[in-house]
Amino acid sequence: MSEENPLSEEEIKDQIDFIGLLECKHLCQSDFHLNSNGFDLSTRTERIAKKYIIYDKDENGIGVNWKNLHGRKRKLFRYCLKSAKKRVLRTYITFNRYCGQKNVLYIHARIGGKNWVYLKKYSEQYHNVPS
Repeated sequence: MSEENPLSEEEIKDQIDFIGLLECKHLCQSDFHLNSNGFDLSTRTERIAKKYIIYDKDENGIGVNWKNLHGRKRKLFRYCLKSAKKRVLRTYITFNRYCGQKNVLYIHARIGGKNWVYLKKYSEQYHNVPS
């Protein structure tokens, strides 16, 4: 972490916009269900995404077309953008806090739940086999 440079506010803002639009695209691909198990990758969902998300000529998302969004879908898009902004800010603020310090080797995050317990049991079971 001592060689890392902190990210500027402009880079963080770009990441917020990118992740927010990616979340909105995933929302279109899941038929506007927030906690869906999967996405429908078809031409129909691509048409829906093009209706609600503004793209440039290179097919990169620029922004959300708020004129076409009304009611429940507008609320879902606003919620997705707000939650993506919160997650990205929390991540990069933590990164910026610790980068450049010589006493920090790396930042490690445990991904939710108790999956690390199962991984520990798995590693003990298969890696401690007597030879």
